[in-house]
Amino acid sequence: MGHIQDTWYRTVVDAATGKQIRKKTKLYGKGQRYRVRYRDPDGAERSKSFPDRQKKAADDFLVSIENDKRRGTYINPDAGEVSFRTYAERWLESQTFDESSREAIAVRLGKNVFPHLGSYALAALSPTHIRTWDREMQKRGLSPNYRHAMFFHVQTILNAQWMTRRSVRILVRRFQYESRRFRRQRSSLGRWAGFMQCTMRCLSGTASRSRSALVLGCVRARCSA
Repeated sequence: MGHIQDTWYRTVVDAATGKQIRKKTKLYGKGQRYRVRYRDPDGAERSKSFPDRQKKAADDFLVSIENDKRRGTYINPDAGEVSFRTYAERWLESQTFDESSREAIAVRLGKNVFPHLGSYALAALSPTHIRTWDREMQKRGLSPNYRHAMFFHVQTILNAQWMTRRSVRILVRRFQYESRRFRRQRSSLGRWAGFMQCTMRCLSGTASRSRSALVLGCVRARCSA
């Protein structure tokens, strides 16, 4: 079980009365006041700090962390710093595909995805990256259906990393309604245009603390399914 440390005060025992009293520390009035300490499911110690008068925010954060751990939905807060390529390669290695499917997906990712998105941290993916990537595939003459297949691979990889975030679940519900409209489009070009329209609306029109969560929220919607 985690706990919250008040870095501005420490508890000591009064020598005269034998009672516990609070004394100011050397950090009093400096920097963040409350430090939430906890262990992740792997046993690593982690912490997050909150400013003065934000005790409730610290309490709420600790409760959410402990709940996520119990539900098995905890996500490493540093995971977004991993590059897309690094995470995708780990993901591919862990899948139970037959070897021919694994090799085919690896070739597609290496040829069409990694050169454009592979070096970006998961948390740094932005609408510009997605638009540029799609434009490059279009310039190379790749068909809408093939580009959609590339998006599906990216979707699956991002799902594995981000699908448990509350913000993503909200985005998925929001864009599932939009996706139903795009499913009615018959031509492959129309389906792709609808998918990209939904993608850009999701990425550009919604404020969120996590850009990669926006990417996933869009791709999870499967607008061209």
